[in-house]
Amino acid sequence: MVDMAKGSARHRARAGGGDCSATGMHVALALSVSAALLLVCAAFQPRAAAADGPETLRQAVLVVEFGDGSHLVRCVRFSEKSISGLDLLRRSGLEVVTQGGAVCRIETEGCDSPAVKCFCKCQGTPCAYWSYWHWRKDRWIYAQEGSADHAVSDGSIEGWVWGDGQLPPTATPDDEACPPVPEPTSDNGTRRRQAVPAASLDIIAASPTTLHKRGSEVPPDSGGTQGAPHQAYAAFIIMAMLLAAGWLLLAKRSRE
Repeated sequence: MVDMAKGSARHRARAGGGDCSATGMHVALALSVSAALLLVCAAFQPRAAAADGPETLRQAVLVVEFGDGSHLVRCVRFSEKSISGLDLLRRSGLEVVTQGGAVCRIETEGCDSPAVKCFCKCQGTPCAYWSYWHWRKDRWIYAQEGSADHAVSDGSIEGWVWGDGQLPPTATPDDEACPPVPEPTSDNGTRRRQAVPAASLDIIAASPTTLHKRGSEVPPDSGGTQGAPHQAYAAFIIMAMLLAAGWLLLAKRSRE
């Protein structure tokens, strides 16, 4: 009689343990499915950068004066808070030859380093080289640091002159400032910038790797949901694996 009671107690304990195990497996399966669904939802969420709105576009004026007195003005646009004076020149679309932080040639004026010395025209008297200038308080000021070390921010006006370094640019940038940056528009998460009206100076929208001429459409930004399909596929595979593992475990427990 005692043995029968003990056997019955063990049977109830095993049955209760089985119920608890089955319940635990159901809970684990539900949690797994919930986690997989969260991964799928997260995969289709736009990146945080897209929610921040269109990027701020900044601009600076570049004046380049050649040895014959002719000059050109470029309005260079950039997305960074600041760039170096050398980067401003490089992004202007002009042909530039440099050696380290020194500017050897702009367009056809100057020295073709490394075939010749960067300051090949300044080995004695007369001396000619590309001098660097800043427009400050309605006048040109000779740069006290190299263009590679100088930070150019929004609204800056920078100048280069081919000569002996004694005379600043003759151009007055007051009348040749950049036109206002057009307001960006949003179309289904793809940001585009409006075309700039024709102006009396060349406008270059510059990034570290690309240059876009005036009036051209800037390619869509990489924000938004780009790359989401790959994430969704990965989340789907994970969900399928979790579901399969859960069902296999449940089937094994039911057989026991």
